[in-house]
Amino acid sequence: MSHVIGFAHRGAPQERSEGNTLPAFVRALEMGATGLETDIGLTADGVPILEHTGISLRRGLQTAKLTRDHLPATTPSLRDLYERCGNTFELSIDMAQPRAVEAVVAVTTECDAFDRLWLTYWRLPTLVAWRQRWPQVHLAYPSMPIRLSVAMHLIDRLADAGVDALNVHHRFCRERLIDYAHVRGVRLFAWGIRSSRPLQRVVLLGIDGVYCDHVEMMVQILGQHHDKESTMHR
Repeated sequence: MSHVIGFAHRGAPQERSEGNTLPAFVRALEMGATGLETDIGLTADGVPILEHTGISLRRGLQTAKLTRDHLPATTPSLRDLYERCGNTFELSIDMAQPRAVEAVVAVTTECDAFDRLWLTYWRLPTLVAWRQRWPQVHLAYPSMPIRLSVAMHLIDRLADAGVDALNVHHRFCRERLIDYAHVRGVRLFAWGIRSSRPLQRVVLLGIDGVYCDHVEMMVQILGQHHDKESTMHR
């Protein structure tokens, strides 16, 4: 649809509790999202599951202490996602449970989806270790709101470490920052987008990926952007 990756934040849930469920992910892809965003957990028997903070929001269970068969049926595993949705979408995983990384890589490799996997984590030494172990994996560094000068210095560090993308809050996306990231070979993603105006702004600036809660809006705006680009290059 567009060179801008549109990550549907925890799918397209109809209510908050439906986030990170198969119906929410299926709905997002059916609506036209090119990417999904989710959170990872790891069960006691080593199964990577899609759940925020490692606690089942539907039952208050600590997933790390339970085996897969003791979790609610509404909590999908990473393999469940691929079996239900295929493997043609980009998948961004918040690696709040970094110990799940080996299981994540194994599942995505077995499901022929490794080249569309984005591992997001906020500790640079951990990302460096992952880069050394899996040279082809996509790595993204998430940041809180930061000044332009600090962000540019961070981009230098990420480029030197071989990290693929910096994810910043949309309010801190500037043309100068995006251009600098591209010069250093780093993609710039934007998070926290909840309305059309900031989405349109960062897309026009040349952003590489966006994380949105409102999937229909995201798909519409990215589609319009793609159509304009196609017309200009004819």
